[in-house]
Amino acid sequence: MPPKKNSKSDTAIVRSMTEMLKDYEHRVERYETTVCNSIRKCFKKALEEDRPVTRFLVDPQDRRIVEYWDDDRLIEALKEDTDEGVTIKKKKVRSKPVKEDKPLVKLLPLIESIRARRYTLIQELFVWDCHVENDDMVALSGLLIKGCYAITRLELIDCFLDAKSIGTLVANTAVSKSLRELCLDFNEIGESGCRVMCNGLAKSRFLVHLSLCFCGLTKQCGLWLGNLVAETAIRVAAFRQMEILCPTVFDGDKWIIR
Repeated sequence: MPPKKNSKSDTAIVRSMTEMLKDYEHRVERYETTVCNSIRKCFKKALEEDRPVTRFLVDPQDRRIVEYWDDDRLIEALKEDTDEGVTIKKKKVRSKPVKEDKPLVKLLPLIESIRARRYTLIQELFVWDCHVENDDMVALSGLLIKGCYAITRLELIDCFLDAKSIGTLVANTAVSKSLRELCLDFNEIGESGCRVMCNGLAKSRFLVHLSLCFCGLTKQCGLWLGNLVAETAIRVAAFRQMEILCPTVFDGDKWIIR
């Protein structure tokens, strides 16, 4: 008897998801970077449930954990190394091979795969703890300006964004008709980045939610953001830094100070 055909294998959704995952992995290999496990999980879950992926999560979790020592612990460790120095010289200790680190996850292969496969079902893109470089931001901005990709929420949290990358992003964010929420938490953009962002979003008509928690903002940033909220469609602006508070610009229910 011929083998039974899997009903899911013939659906257009499963074929599209499978082809896009392969395309993403191929581009990752070409750029000599690493496949993001969270993206792979998104695809596998969608394949199991026979549905398209509408929310993409780029959460590499590939950063090394940094342990900070106090002075007493550092002195104790140095003493132990000195005391064991003579013993180590007498014994031949076979050194373990150092495990090579994998290259960091890059956003560019995913963006290129979405555009190459013309995947227009994407609605939300979350990028957490991923180093977003200039070429990544250029590709992402190009995706936002395309009317066929109806992305409604974009999160770039702790992505090492600077004034240049912010300028590239907001230039196309301001003209996007689908983007409603933008979260840039934990990016030390400071005054220079905030000024570039406010100038770029001055003509925004569709963005309604902006989050800038822990972004190195100052009182001067509060003035720029006050004008931005007053003159654009932004209804909610979230912050966590009390030093930007200024009574002359904080008015009404548009501000959420956490």
